[in-house]
Amino acid sequence: MEAIELKNLLNDNSYPEAGSILFDIIKKAIVSSDKAIIDMKDVISIPTMFMNTSFGAILDEFSMEELKSTISFKNISKSQIERIQKYLSDYNQLKQQI
Repeated sequence: MEAIELKNLLNDNSYPEAGSILFDIIKKAIVSSDKAIIDMKDVISIPTMFMNTSFGAILDEFSMEELKSTISFKNISKSQIERIQKYLSDYNQLKQQI
């Protein structure tokens, strides 16, 4: 699959809309056993509202293993990795409590 330039999704849409678009891309990749490459070039921040409607929504439908085996990142900074990992960990813990 071709890389998804996250900055374009975030710049052209509201955060929830951008997250929903990424959700659709990731869901399609999971269902078709494909990969989704997320290019973080020029992305300054990753808002929680965006992650709720993308990664969080995916975790509501699929497992953490399916998400991890489907997505990969390029041009990602250490702080972005840590932010996404923390979000996924916190979301997964919360989901297990419900």
